[in-house]
Amino acid sequence: MDKKSRRQDLRELRLQLESKAADRWNKRQEFRKDPTAYLQKNVLERMKMEQRYANYNQRELKMAPVVLTTSLESARTFERKIGDTLDLSRRPTSAAAYKFGRPVGRIFQVPDPGVEIDAFGTGFLIAPNLLLTNQHVFPSVQHASGCAVNFGYEYDEFNKLQMGTKFILSPDKFFLCCEPLDFAIVYVESMDDRNSTNLSDLGFIPLIATAGKVVLNDPLNIVQYPLGKFKQYSTINNLVKDILEAEGFIQYTTDTLESSSGSPAANKHWEVAAVHHSGIAMTVDGKVWSKFNRPWDLSMSDEDKIYIANEGVSISRIVQYLEQVQLNSPAEQALLNTVLTNSVDKVLENSPVISVTESGTAKIPTSLSPIPLPESAMNNSKSQNVFNFYNTAHVQIITSTDSNAASIHASVTPQPTQPKGSAAQEKKLRFDEVYSNRRSKGYKPNFLGIKIPTPEVANSRLKEIYCKPEGVPLILKYYHFSLVMNATFRLQMWSAVNVDYDPALKTSRDRKEFGNEANSWRLDPRIPEEIQITDSEFYKPATQVDRGHMVRRDDSCYGQTELEIEYANSDTFHWTNCTPQHEGFNQSRQYGVWGMLENAIKEGLSSEDTKASIFVGPVLIADEDRIYKDIYYPVKFWKVVAALDDKGELRAYGFMLDQTKIVDRRGLEAKFDFTKFKAQQMSLARIEKEAQIVFPKVLKDADVLTRNGRGEEVIELESKDNVVINVKKSKKES
Repeated sequence: MDKKSRRQDLRELRLQLESKAADRWNKRQEFRKDPTAYLQKNVLERMKMEQRYANYNQRELKMAPVVLTTSLESARTFERKIGDTLDLSRRPTSAAAYKFGRPVGRIFQVPDPGVEIDAFGTGFLIAPNLLLTNQHVFPSVQHASGCAVNFGYEYDEFNKLQMGTKFILSPDKFFLCCEPLDFAIVYVESMDDRNSTNLSDLGFIPLIATAGKVVLNDPLNIVQYPLGKFKQYSTINNLVKDILEAEGFIQYTTDTLESSSGSPAANKHWEVAAVHHSGIAMTVDGKVWSKFNRPWDLSMSDEDKIYIANEGVSISRIVQYLEQVQLNSPAEQALLNTVLTNSVDKVLENSPVISVTESGTAKIPTSLSPIPLPESAMNNSKSQNVFNFYNTAHVQIITSTDSNAASIHASVTPQPTQPKGSAAQEKKLRFDEVYSNRRSKGYKPNFLGIKIPTPEVANSRLKEIYCKPEGVPLILKYYHFSLVMNATFRLQMWSAVNVDYDPALKTSRDRKEFGNEANSWRLDPRIPEEIQITDSEFYKPATQVDRGHMVRRDDSCYGQTELEIEYANSDTFHWTNCTPQHEGFNQSRQYGVWGMLENAIKEGLSSEDTKASIFVGPVLIADEDRIYKDIYYPVKFWKVVAALDDKGELRAYGFMLDQTKIVDRRGLEAKFDFTKFKAQQMSLARIEKEAQIVFPKVLKDADVLTRNGRGEEVIELESKDNVVINVKKSKKES
C-alpha cells in the first residue's frame, strides 16, 4: 500500500471516529452536569460504576501511594493541544514511567533506503511478539503489511536524541482487529532489523482485566509519539472526565497530537487503563467548530479544530472481547492466550471479591458535586482544574498544587468490619473473576462417553441470538455448563450442563457458607449488560416473580476441589442463567416440579453411573399478553435429561413445564397455589417445535418416548410414577 493511500484512509477513519466520539460526549451532558442525579435514574450504569469504585478502593488499599510531579519547564513544548497549553514532556517523570514507556513505539511504513521515517501511529507491546494499536491505524492485514515499529526514539537524560530500535511487523503470523472497539493486534518479529536487539528486552504492558483502574477525575497519563516524532509523556492537566461503562470508552483531558493514535493511557500507578484513539472536537449545532469562529471544513487542517477532550477505549472492555475470540489457527490462539494469561489482576489476585448490588456494598461518593480547589490552585497554570469550563463534576480527589508540582491522592474508604455473628448473612458469593479461566470449564460433549453436541437454534430465530463478530452464536462458558443468549428477549435460548451426582464430588459445607445468594446475582461482563434482565427491571417490580435458575445450583455444584465447587455454585448466579419464574414454580421449598423429574431420572439410572447431561431453556414467544414492563416473559420451560441406562446405552427424556394457568389466574404480583402447575413428558421432536431448538441426532435417537413408539404422546405428570424412564429394549430392538 502506498503512503498517500494509507494517509487518506487514516484521515477518513479518524474523522469518522471523531464524529462518533463527539456524539458520545454531547449525549453525556446530563451526566457531567449532575452525575449523582443521572446515576439515580440509570440503575444499570450506577451498578457498574459502584463496582468500578469497589474495585478501585480495594486496589488503592493495596497499592503504594503515588505523588505525581511535573516535568521541568524547559522540557515542555507548545503546539496543538486541549486547553491553553500542550502539556507534554520529553522525559519520564519517574522510573515507573520510564519502564512503562519502553515497550511503546511509533508505527511507520518501511521507507526506501535513505528516506526519513514518516510515522503515522503509536502502539505498545502487550505480550511477547504482540503489539496493540488502533483499528483505524491498521484496518486490515494489507494496511499492516510493509510496516514496522520504532521503540526508544527519545531524548535521554543528557538531552540527546536516541534513534532506538526498529522491528518489522508480520501480520501474516498474527492479526486481529475490532472496528467497534477500534483496536488491532499485530505480530512483531523477535529481532530488530539489524539482528542486534531482542524484542523481549523491552518487556510488555499487561492488559489488566479489572474495571476500576481509574475513576472519575483520576489522572490519566499517556506515552506517545506526537506528530510521529520523538517519544513524549503527558502527565499533567490529564483528568478522567467521563467513563462510558456501556460503550467501553473513557474520556479525558490528557493532551495528544496527530500520530498518537494507539498510545497507552495509564493510571497514576502506570497500569494501562485505555488505548487512546480519538480527539473530541467542539460542535455547534451539530457542526465541528474551528478556531476561526466558524464551522470547520475539509479545506482546514485538524489543528484548526477546537478540541475539548480526548477519548480512549477501555482496556477491560478489550479484554472482555478477547476472551470470546476463538481463532482457527492453534498457533495464533496460543499467542492470544498469552495476552489473556497476563490479564490477571495481580493486585486483587488473592483478595476477597467485593460484590456490588443495587443497594450497594461499595458506594461511589455520595456527592458528586464539584469540590472547590484552594485559591492558589485557581491561579496556577499547572492546576488540575484547568478544564473547569467543562462543568464536569469532581469525585473525591484531594488536590493540592504549588509552583512546582501537583500531588494527587485518591480518597479511599476501607470497607466496614462485619460485627461478630453477621458474616454468614453479609458475605457475598465468591466468583472466579478471571473469565478467561472458563474457556475450558463449560459443557463437555463427551461427558457421558458418547459425544452429545450442544443444541442449535432454528434458522428462523438466529437473527435474535447474540453472536460473535463473525456471526456465529456466542456460547458463554461457565463452570460445568454453557449457554446461548437471545439478545431480543434478553434471556437465554438454551443451556447445557454436565451433572455428576457422585457424593465424593460434593461439599459438606452448607450452601449458606458460600455467601448470601439473594444479593449476589451479577451481570456477565463478557456481553452487553443491555441484553441481561436484572432485579430493578423485572424481578423486584413484579414482587412475586423469582429469579429462577435455568441450570440448577445443585446440578453444577460439584468438583474436584472446594474452590471449584464454590466457583461452580457461584456461576449459576449470573443473570444469563436467570429467567422470570413465579415463586411457587421455582422456590426450593416447593421443589417438586424440577426436582421431581431429575430425582425420577436419577433413580432410574444405573447405581454405578452418577452422571447426566441436562439441556434446559425457556420457550420464548413475543406474546403481547405476556409482557411486563416491556419485557416478554416466558411461561413454559423445557428440559431434556440425557443419561446412560443400566446397559450403558444413551437415553433421553424430554419435559415441558407450564406456568400459564397460574400466571393468568393470579398475575405476577400475587401468591398462589403450587399445585396449579402443569408438567408434561413429551418427545424431543415436540420440544423442538415449541422452543425453536434443534437437538443433535444422537440425542433424538435416544428419546425414550420415540423408541417406545409413544413419540406423539404428551404425558401429564402428576407424580414421578407417571414418568417414562429407563425403557427396556423391545424384542424388535433386540
